[in-house]
Amino acid sequence: VSLQEIHLKGCLSISTFNIKHLVNLKYIYCKNSTINDATINNFPVSLVNINLNGCNQIATFSIHHLVNLKVIYCGYSTINDASINDFPVSLEKINLESCRNISTFNIQHLENLRMIDCSNSTINDASINNFPVSLEEIKLEACRNLLYTFNIHHLVNMKKIDCSGSKITDAAINNFPVSLENIRLSEC
Repeated sequence: VSLQEIHLKGCLSISTFNIKHLVNLKYIYCKNSTINDATINNFPVSLVNINLNGCNQIATFSIHHLVNLKVIYCGYSTINDASINDFPVSLEKINLESCRNISTFNIQHLENLRMIDCSNSTINDASINNFPVSLEEIKLEACRNLLYTFNIHHLVNMKKIDCSGSKITDAAINNFPVSLENIRLSEC
């Protein structure tokens, strides 16, 4: 049996390493570490789950080659729009909670995406308008940069949306898809 998981949580002296040769690696947990873009660019294609929460040495990395990747956590990190635009089509779940360097990204190509969490981030309305039809759940809680002019009527598979703590408008609500089963608008 070969290595399938690596945990580097809080590792502040590890940033640049090459693990491309670890062909059976499925999961890498780098929360609050100093991992950098060059290292991420060389992640092995076998990865299914990546956790980069709280990583502040990342910005523009390319993981398009990770065709098996299902889940990526980038909450509280310094990820930018260019990296998100290059996410692999295999992704099913993305966490961008509290990301401050994002605004206008396009993930329309992510035809397998089921869930995205952009709570407390700097996402804008244009990005939401380009969300893929496959989405079933969106979290936009406390997104202060949104003007709430987005239109998600095209998201016919959407089951759950959370816009709590926002300034959502009647017009945005009127464009919610009929497929919704759960809407959270607390403290709006």
